[in-house]
Amino acid sequence: MKVQIQHGSAALSVVLEPYIVEWQGIPSRFFAIIHDALADEIRLTPSNFNSEVSNNLGESCVRFTVLGTSNSISLYSDRLTFDFPYIQPRDFDWCKNIVDRVFASCRRSLSQHKFVTIEALGSVHASIAENCRVSDYLDGFALESVRASLDSNSQIHNPGAKFGFQDRKGVWTARCIMKKSETVPNAVFVHFSLTINKINSGDNYLQTFNKLLGDVTNRCLTGLELEISNEQ
Repeated sequence: MKVQIQHGSAALSVVLEPYIVEWQGIPSRFFAIIHDALADEIRLTPSNFNSEVSNNLGESCVRFTVLGTSNSISLYSDRLTFDFPYIQPRDFDWCKNIVDRVFASCRRSLSQHKFVTIEALGSVHASIAENCRVSDYLDGFALESVRASLDSNSQIHNPGAKFGFQDRKGVWTARCIMKKSETVPNAVFVHFSLTINKINSGDNYLQTFNKLLGDVTNRCLTGLELEISNEQ
């Protein structure tokens, strides 16, 4: 089934070990990390940066807001996060480039901290071709045992799919959920997550992660019998 992505969201969280105990000086280091990564890519202004200090170390953070939007990059005492709550298809590659640059800069600046676990979350609202109905597509995911349990006055309401898989060594785990979109007409909502529990500290880690993320995404789409038809 060919679908066209209308919009999506993405989030990335990287757990640091050991966590940052001494917070003094972290804001200026973080701002230097962002400048080193993005100064030649986007315009940086003081208003894009803010620092939140709390008596609870786990709540203190420094944040960079990308181009005055809701997209942000934050550093906490125990994690580095990227949040892109609303992305148009044309911006997918741009967001990936931002993550790659900041991730690499952060690893150089925080070399005394290991990146031990990473979790990637992504979701898309994808419309189905005009000659197809989303209800007909979703109907194929309804279990026959459920159909058999219904009487003539009942029908299955908004079936969907949920599944997960992992590698045999337990290095990574992936999950996928698909259902009818509640915001886009004749469309599906697909959400997937990827958690990597053992991170290789080598220089090629980022390339390995991106390859795995792409592979898991393709597996989810294949399992749902969906094909992205957006023009590149």
